[in-house]
Amino acid sequence: MNLPKRFTPKQVGIELVKGCNFSCQMCPVPLYREDSAWEFISLELLDQLVTEIEAHDSIETIWLVHFGEPLAHPKLRQCFEILQRVHAKF
Repeated sequence: MNLPKRFTPKQVGIELVKGCNFSCQMCPVPLYREDSAWEFISLELLDQLVTEIEAHDSIETIWLVHFGEPLAHPKLRQCFEILQRVHAKF
């Protein structure tokens, strides 16, 4: 009998910040500028995501960098404190 494989994610991406000034020299999208206001993930939502991540022992990596600038989050320290619960490699 062929049983379906259990879903075992290896990586998770979390976007802490929607917004960026695109001023880094290595930025892959220097011409893209968004005029809308920056948005930041709430600590409550991040906590919920980490709870979900904790349920998957297969997670090896959590990516915090996509198109936003995670270092711009006004509560970055608290974000790291929440993420510290995860036994994953960063």
